[in-house]
Amino acid sequence: GRITLDFDGTSPQVEGGVNCTWCGLIGGIMAAVFPMLCFDLPWSTGGILRVLDIQSKPGTLNNAEYPAACSMGTIQGCWETTDIVGQAIAKMLASCDDLRDEVQACWSPSSNCIIMNGLDREGKPFTGLWLGGMAGGAGARSWNDGIDTAGFMPQTRIAAPNVETCERLYPILEVYRKECPDTAGHGKHRGGIGMEHMIIPYKSPEDLTVIRYSHAVRTPEGRGISGGYPAPVNVQLIYRNTDIRSLMASGKIPRSPEDISHESFEDVIPKSITHMGPDDVRVFYVSGGGGYGDPLDRPIHLLEKDLREGLCSPQTTNTVYGAVLDDTGLHIDEKATLGRRRELKQLRIESGAPAAKRFSLPFPDGVSKNSRLRKTGRIGEHLAIERKSGRLLIGCVQCGHVYGPA
Repeated sequence: GRITLDFDGTSPQVEGGVNCTWCGLIGGIMAAVFPMLCFDLPWSTGGILRVLDIQSKPGTLNNAEYPAACSMGTIQGCWETTDIVGQAIAKMLASCDDLRDEVQACWSPSSNCIIMNGLDREGKPFTGLWLGGMAGGAGARSWNDGIDTAGFMPQTRIAAPNVETCERLYPILEVYRKECPDTAGHGKHRGGIGMEHMIIPYKSPEDLTVIRYSHAVRTPEGRGISGGYPAPVNVQLIYRNTDIRSLMASGKIPRSPEDISHESFEDVIPKSITHMGPDDVRVFYVSGGGGYGDPLDRPIHLLEKDLREGLCSPQTTNTVYGAVLDDTGLHIDEKATLGRRRELKQLRIESGAPAAKRFSLPFPDGVSKNSRLRKTGRIGEHLAIERKSGRLLIGCVQCGHVYGPA
């Protein structure tokens, strides 16, 4: 068998340095194909390429030609290719009963790092890449949550850099790093949680110049699957002229941005150049992995565990997962939650347009909207397919209700 990867419709290359060339396109494809389809094979690019038919128009974002800029292509064109191909493979696996256990949503969609330069503690010029923002979450699987702070799917030996090593190499101080609540894509199985960091300049004789090295900032790219939500975007914030040094001098270590006072703050856009003075604070929120399945189907005991461990906030537990909390805010009222989830699902039905109105093809002879499928095939978590009167029909896995022709 062969697999066709058709990139027809990809946007033209742009002036900014976010394009990638044909080599980047191949790398982006392989970063998804190897771990999702070839996990039990030696990773030989040449061998796998023999069974792939790649269709891509030159002069596009992930098949750029001279003089297109591509200095940030590894975290834009390449990475976006990996995310899209991974999503397509996941949908393909989700439609096969024998391979559904291999389904996983998109992992953290990009690094959230910085490139720094200036003078080090000895007054010597330096340039360095801080890679602390690599600890994103894994995509949710069809049978379990994604792995928290797992890194990135194609990098099987990835590890977050050692704090002390970074502080030895660069004139910075990492105030804290921790797993950050609500950074995963929600679902029946949630994605892996991402990381939160806070850093400040430390013993640098002048302001640091910083370039943001990141992607998936304005739109969520860590896509979910089968009704799972995407993970939030990558975020970097700079808090200007804070009181962090006086706090630390008094023995108080901030544990979140709410613990510091500041004159202003900036939401840093990707690939931008900023400066950090001695009293400035930079906070990183690294995106987690996409979710799998409907959040209203998440087992209550797993949701309560996340709540107790601080990985899911009470507000998200209530608004996204339909949970009803007791007065302590740490325990879920199971009976009340099941009732509220039924109400939320009924509200979806009442507010949604009937699916039959969205199909232009008529039902086959002997089939109506009141028919029921025997559910002989599956498309993901929620949809069933069956052939009747020579036509494929699509319907609900749980009740067999026919939506229309496939």
